[in-house]
Amino acid sequence: MRNSILLAAILLLAFCGAAFAQTGAGAIWIGGEGFYSSAGGDFYTGGDDDVGRTTMVELNPIFVYFVVPHLFLGPATTLRYNAKDKERDTFMALGPEIGWAFGSKGAIPYVDASFVFGLENEKTPNLTGGTDEKKTTGSVICFGGGVVFRVSKHVGVDIEAEYQIENIKPEHAKKALDGNIFLVGFGVVGMLF
Repeated sequence: MRNSILLAAILLLAFCGAAFAQTGAGAIWIGGEGFYSSAGGDFYTGGDDDVGRTTMVELNPIFVYFVVPHLFLGPATTLRYNAKDKERDTFMALGPEIGWAFGSKGAIPYVDASFVFGLENEKTPNLTGGTDEKKTTGSVICFGGGVVFRVSKHVGVDIEAEYQIENIKPEHAKKALDGNIFLVGFGVVGMLF
């Protein structure tokens, strides 16, 4: 059931897309992105004994404001659902974002960077048949870039790649764990100006 809901949310996001404005001063981009990712590092693979990777889906709402032509600022928001074996977790984070859009006609390439601080809730089956719940906090530095390919005056197709560097500290842990994620996202965008 959760997979069906998650798939429906991704398809809705992809087809409804984001609403992007031109890249001039005062323009606003509003919308969202859907990503598929493959994650590694101690936090995701379980350390030296587990060499597998974790696959996850991430949804990132977008709201940025162009303070001068091509330069945008806004809040970065991350909503992530992760599943590996019988473990399930959700991660929600918020922080600042800065980016640069190159041009405003035809294909519009852009780069962005953000820093978010978030909370994660992990649920893991235990030996008694119940579920153990663990809370973590952490920070994520994100670097991304993509292109909005305009297919008409107000509609475009968005493709973005993003790399995230994470530092997550589980509740009651002595030290933080690091991780990295490479994400690839797609969507259809509406351009309002």
